[in-house]
Amino acid sequence: MDYGNFAAASTVETDGADGKPRKCLSCEGTFASLWAGERICKKCKQSSGWRAGISYKPGRVS
Repeated sequence: MDYGNFAAASTVETDGADGKPRKCLSCEGTFASLWAGERICKKCKQSSGWRAGISYKPGRVS
């Protein structure tokens, strides 16, 4: 099986230096997402619940 240029195809593409505006899955606020899989904003990731591994509730930040 020929994978061609696998390294280039598997890299994560960013949406520019500022990121793409996305809605946070936790607080529903808009933030600049730097890659396609980033769906939780920095504010929510810094919350005590997120750092403790507690599952999030959409619309609530602890």
